[in-house]
Amino acid sequence: RRTMALSLDQDLYGFFYSAFSLCMLIVIFIDLGFNQSATILMSKHLAHEKYAEAKSTFWTFTGTKLVTGILSALALFALSDFLIRNFFHYPGGTVTLHLFSFFLVATALTGTISATLDAMKRFAARNALQTGGALMIFIGVYAGVNEFPLQAPVIAYTVSAILLFSFGLLLLRRIQPFLFSGKTPTRFRISLKEFWVVGRWITLATASMSAMYYMDTIMLTYFSDLQSVALYNIALPVLAIYQSLLIFPLIFTPIASELWQKNREEELKSTLRKINTWGIFILLICAAVLYIFPVNEIAVSILFSPDFKGVAPALNILCIGVLFLALGQIYSNTLMAIDRPKTVAKINSIAVVVNILANVILIPRFNIVGAAMATALSYILITLGCGWSLKKALGSLKPALSQ
Repeated sequence: RRTMALSLDQDLYGFFYSAFSLCMLIVIFIDLGFNQSATILMSKHLAHEKYAEAKSTFWTFTGTKLVTGILSALALFALSDFLIRNFFHYPGGTVTLHLFSFFLVATALTGTISATLDAMKRFAARNALQTGGALMIFIGVYAGVNEFPLQAPVIAYTVSAILLFSFGLLLLRRIQPFLFSGKTPTRFRISLKEFWVVGRWITLATASMSAMYYMDTIMLTYFSDLQSVALYNIALPVLAIYQSLLIFPLIFTPIASELWQKNREEELKSTLRKINTWGIFILLICAAVLYIFPVNEIAVSILFSPDFKGVAPALNILCIGVLFLALGQIYSNTLMAIDRPKTVAKINSIAVVVNILANVILIPRFNIVGAAMATALSYILITLGCGWSLKKALGSLKPALSQ
């Protein structure tokens, strides 16, 4: 993003990330909550050494993602001209949206790799693949952005996703060869039913949660302009770097699922008490640092350019929201792992409605700061709602959750 932000004018940069956000919003609904469902189901099957069931889950997951990805790509390709005229208002962007259609299929498939590695607790391998994918994107953008300012980044993202999926399959073949042995799974209907039972509420919970990340950019496109989108997408990658350091919510999902499946409830509760106490302490310390020192002004200046320091107020607000969300994700992932996805779905659905309404009210008044406020408000709402629900589900955690 730094290379693009310093190489392109703001309208061009804003259009690319507006289109990218729309595509990622589509990817969220392609996912259908399958990523979280697959992680939970495969963790359960592997914990009980049910390898045939794990294999069937993997291939059902992969096949469904492929089909939904292709259908979504065809729809985006067909609607490209309409979207350019009536939403983006950016003549000449049709070819870019056509290229994004291929990106939809490729990036939908990469979710099968990350979810499977999470279920196997192969977090180092997952992070190595993602880092390699990011490096490939950087090389593609750096090499081609000046000559092909819109096309090169889309191609880089697409090729990176294809290679990540391919390398991921090879890695899984070595880690868990049973996934690729024998005949094609015959439990497709059973696996699909399992996904529906586990995933119908996770679908809503995950889609709502993920949609909020891209909703700001989409609504800035509609209520403001592409220059505001460009500035906001200076703040978001800095925020993403911070978020990448908060890996514990991801790690804790399969751990919580396994503890629950093995009826080790007291161990789960004890771990949550410690997480909650330290999480609140770290949240308060980080929030104080953000508002005492010009951390984000320095970060934006180093990572992008001093010309973009004006996004720091919005970034400060987003950081507070993400700090709350890190704790909220531990609560929500635990609720899903202990078979309470419906609760999380309701909370996240309310939060996304609040996010949209807050964006409608705040963006016209405060522009990118208003978008940041809307997102932070939604994240805090999720944390409070999931924390209260977890306290209710596991009553013995009451002393810890009230600290």
